[in-house]
Amino acid sequence: MYAIVCKSRYKDEMLALIDRNHTRSKWWTSTESFLILKIVSKTAAEKICSKYLYNAASVVSYNHARDIIDAQSNEAIHRLALADSSLGWDAHKDNF
Repeated sequence: MYAIVCKSRYKDEMLALIDRNHTRSKWWTSTESFLILKIVSKTAAEKICSKYLYNAASVVSYNHARDIIDAQSNEAIHRLALADSSLGWDAHKDNF
């Protein structure tokens, strides 16, 4: 199984191509690994990847792409948790 990843234009993170059968609202994800497009054949993945000319799109194994996106998701959650804790003991009240 293969997936297509590329660099983000605006942030220092990687994006993975989304399976459009799951959602039509976006093309790339940086945090939801369950949306990553699974491609069975490496030649098919390379053909799809050749259409993306910008941001260094590349073919990687599906497991590697999932690991990259999961790590970015965990980092984003960690940053949000640290931001909330710096606001004080009652910062969580705004989330409900």
